[in-house]
Amino acid sequence: MTLAPTRPESRGGREGVLDKGGAPGMLEVVENDDEQERGMTSLRTTPSADGYEQTVARLEAELARRGLEVFARVDHAANARTVGLRMPPTLVITFGNPVAGTPLMIEAPDLALDLPMRLLVRQTDNGVELVYADPAALLERHGLPAAAAAPLSGISGIVTAAAGPHH
Repeated sequence: MTLAPTRPESRGGREGVLDKGGAPGMLEVVENDDEQERGMTSLRTTPSADGYEQTVARLEAELARRGLEVFARVDHAANARTVGLRMPPTLVITFGNPVAGTPLMIEAPDLALDLPMRLLVRQTDNGVELVYADPAALLERHGLPAAAAAPLSGISGIVTAAAGPHH
C-alpha cells in the first residue's frame, strides 16, 4: 500500500484505488503498487532473544561500537502516554553515517526521505521484535541498483547483535 497524489483520472472505476476525498493534491491509498505486484517486501523482522529494555540497550551499544551516529530516538509509547493513550513499548532509532548515505542521496535525492536508516524495536504479544527496511529494496524503490546497498548493508549485523544469542 502506498499513498499517492490524487489525479482526476484516478477517481472512480480504477481497481485498487481508494479515493481519499477529493481535491487534487490530496492523497489516495493505492493497494496494488509495483512493490506488491513483484512480491517484494521491504521490511525485515527479527525476534529478540530477550526483553525490550535489554534489546534496546544492546542495539544502542552496537550502534556506538560501530561509530554510528544516533540522530533521533522516537519513543512512541511515551508520546502516547502524554495524550492519555497506551501502547506497548515502541521505539524508533534513526541512525547512520553521512559518509555512507550522502553519496546515495546525491545519486537519488528522494532517498533523503528514507535516510538515515531507522530501526524499530517493539514489544508484541509474542516478545520483542526488531524491524527495518531492507536496504536493497529501499534503493531499488528509488531507482538505484540493489548492488549499491553495500554502504547500508551493515544493518543486518546490527540487528543480529541487538537480537542477542541465537540470531
